Amino acid sequence: MSLLNIAPIPHVVFTEFDNVFYESSIYSFDKLVETSFLKNLFLNLHSLMRDDFSEYIFYIFSGDWERDILPESALLETNKKKALRCLVWNCVFGAKQ
Repeated sequence: MSLLNIAPIPHVVFTEFDNVFYESSIYSFDKLVETSFLKNLFLNLHSLMRDDFSEYIFYIFSGDWERDILPESALLETNKKKALRCLVWNCVFGAKQ
């Protein structure tokens, strides 16, 4: 198992925030079933965290374990706090038997 497969460079997905990024080599953000949930999640986080929200960079990674892809955001250097959320297909409920 090699970590040489790296996902495309993350891109901003919500016009409301310049610190929430998405990366995936197989799924576009608008095709995820979690898109609406994620938008509401970040709107609520922003409301709760207020100014602290901008101290973080949030990365959403979508992939599956079978493709063995390392999120590009795992390698990015930043002076801000980093939060990475992986949405993984075939992880629990969709796992092959």
